[in-house]
Amino acid sequence: MTNELRSNCIDLICLTEPSFVSEYEDTCRFLKEFLTMERSGDIVLVSVESEENEGFFVKEEDMLYGVPFGKNIDHKNPAETFRSENLKKYSVSEFTTIFLRIERSFDYNLETLKYRFPKIHIVEDPLWANYYHNKRHLLDLQKELGYPDWMPQMDLVENFETFNTLQEKYQEFVLKPTKGSGGRAVLSFEKDSGGARIMRNGDQTLPFEDGIQMINQILFNRDVYLIQELLDISQSDSRCAVINGEIVTSFKRTPKGKHYLANVGKGGTISMAEPDADELQIVETLIPMFADKGIHMFGIDTMVDFNGKRKLTEINVSNTAGFSYAERLTGEPVVANAARLIWQNILSKN
Repeated sequence: MTNELRSNCIDLICLTEPSFVSEYEDTCRFLKEFLTMERSGDIVLVSVESEENEGFFVKEEDMLYGVPFGKNIDHKNPAETFRSENLKKYSVSEFTTIFLRIERSFDYNLETLKYRFPKIHIVEDPLWANYYHNKRHLLDLQKELGYPDWMPQMDLVENFETFNTLQEKYQEFVLKPTKGSGGRAVLSFEKDSGGARIMRNGDQTLPFEDGIQMINQILFNRDVYLIQELLDISQSDSRCAVINGEIVTSFKRTPKGKHYLANVGKGGTISMAEPDADELQIVETLIPMFADKGIHMFGIDTMVDFNGKRKLTEINVSNTAGFSYAERLTGEPVVANAARLIWQNILSKN
């Protein structure tokens, strides 16, 4: 390849976590598609968890350690991919694009990337990706939109005293860590068939009083929480994944047993479903708001209340998932279509 052609290539660093390198995840399938795209150049896979990269995230150094995509990628044992002997040293300034596929972006000071590398296009905007990883943003969104009827009642809980007041108000509710992901540490407080109040923690069911004691002793030492009204999980929850203003896929997730959570990682199952009118309204409201912030790929999770009204419960940015699951269910090239839309966004900025 001539120098002139090489200078026109889009060289990309994918910042991710080992768990996202699994053969069942979308990330590597996106990268494989990127390699076939117009002007595609070198692609390097970088783990934010590698000790060698501490200098980049903590000391704001320019160098990162990663592996060339397509070589030494162990999808069945992703941690092996990022062993020290496999890593190569790269200068971030020599790349044109950074692609974020990270579940817990707030752990890595990613918002600093925007001013450290102003000439590099970052997908998605790290400042806003970080913001949307904290569930506090749902309260801001609710206020900004004038408390729409498609958002559940919710409040911020910073200590046990506030929790105790709010649990009396809500009676039945869900408690979520504001910096949680993947359904971890989500508790539901419900009434059983006899009307007694109980707490569910995954497969574990506790009397309400025992749940309250556990919360008082443990939870508020670790995080700030969001309390949301209890919704009807028996109707499943739904996810819509949006890229560049298009709904790429939509499906329902059904929880295992009496779980409140329908995450696949918690034993939930997926079935394809067309977005309903409420979901379309939510998506159409969010697309221009997010585009103004440099967010072009996101996923929404929704559930219905006990009156059948759909409510927005979660927004996922930079870790939007489910494309591979949808492809297996439909036999359609969902991942390739999603990758094409992501690459269109990358091309537009290079």
